[in-house]
Amino acid sequence: MSQRRVLVFSAGAVPHPESGASVVLFYQYIEGLLRAGFKVHHLLIPKSKTDDEEEVARYRAQISPVGSITIESAQCSNPIQRRFGGFRFDHKSLAEPLQRASDFRADVFLGLDFLSYWAAEPLNFPFRMAWLGDLNFQTQWFHALCQAKEQPVEVFRIPSAWKRARYWRETYRQVLKTADKVIVSSGSSVAQLQALEIQSSYHPYPWPHSPEKSMEAESTSQKEEPTFLFCGGLNALGAKSALLFILKQLHPRLLRIWGEQSFRIIIAGRGSPSGWARAAMADCKEIDFRGFVEDLDLVMAECHALIVPIDIPVGNRSRIVTALAKGWLVIAHRFTQAGNPDLKDGENCYLAEDAHSFAQRMRMAYEDSDAVARVRSNAITCYRENFLPERAVARLIEEFPTPSD
Repeated sequence: MSQRRVLVFSAGAVPHPESGASVVLFYQYIEGLLRAGFKVHHLLIPKSKTDDEEEVARYRAQISPVGSITIESAQCSNPIQRRFGGFRFDHKSLAEPLQRASDFRADVFLGLDFLSYWAAEPLNFPFRMAWLGDLNFQTQWFHALCQAKEQPVEVFRIPSAWKRARYWRETYRQVLKTADKVIVSSGSSVAQLQALEIQSSYHPYPWPHSPEKSMEAESTSQKEEPTFLFCGGLNALGAKSALLFILKQLHPRLLRIWGEQSFRIIIAGRGSPSGWARAAMADCKEIDFRGFVEDLDLVMAECHALIVPIDIPVGNRSRIVTALAKGWLVIAHRFTQAGNPDLKDGENCYLAEDAHSFAQRMRMAYEDSDAVARVRSNAITCYRENFLPERAVARLIEEFPTPSD
């Protein structure tokens, strides 16, 4: 039997084994396919005119020794164009790489996220698979809602955001109806796509980490005062939601429990929070804003838990998966369970539905060390059973059609 062929399209940044969010799991999927014996042709569709040549060369040098792969970076500008009543994809801008992709004669086409799947629309394949991250129409809508909460004047943009989200919903419905299989990385996407008459399956994604490095007992450097960490890309939707929750709802509750300057919330991450958030943090003596931190493990050693108060039902946050792998205690808003259904309150994390219950679980994290130790151990087990790369990639491959003799 000849070597089976998988054509992979991905858009945006170049895949990387460690640095980034979606680009890390893209790398893990492609590496897993190669290790499973598939021959891969990978087309990179950059956001800008061209990918950084050094980044593409680095990626090629890292992945090529693993197996049989050809890598091409398309030379195009943004192929998504607005049109009356929605959007269109300029497939002509990808004419030459699409022809080479067709010549590859793949057994399976895998589009890593929506734009990548849409790019292959003119081509014929025996089997089409779409893997989806956050859904555009959800993220754009919640961005608009968060901006309106941050700056009330932004409420006037809500109607246009609603219209844009509606256009994206219709685009998803039209494009994905050709897929033989749709895999979603966020559990909440299943119901969203079902409403569009698109059937999908939730898969935990491959996320690399060695949990054995963090299985030691409680750190001796943990602070005596209640200390907690929030981290992530501070310009991203999840961080905007979390900072609104922390500064406007959670912080006042914690003051009632512990009092002024008797607890700390460390905030770390790349990017700069919005102006209102910076001003609010400056007014809160209990907020320790550190910006980008090179070694989060050292920071977490000071803390009793990682808090993830993202109160929007979008996404499957990689920071939570990383924390599970490390055996950190996670306290998250219950909406994060919509994205990651493997989260179980009181079993491998603590979940809360409002500021009051969130504050109470933070108090439990500080006071009940025996319960915390059990939850931390279960968190590592959850990671191993669901997000370990070899397990997650194997689940994806199981969705491929059985090869004919």
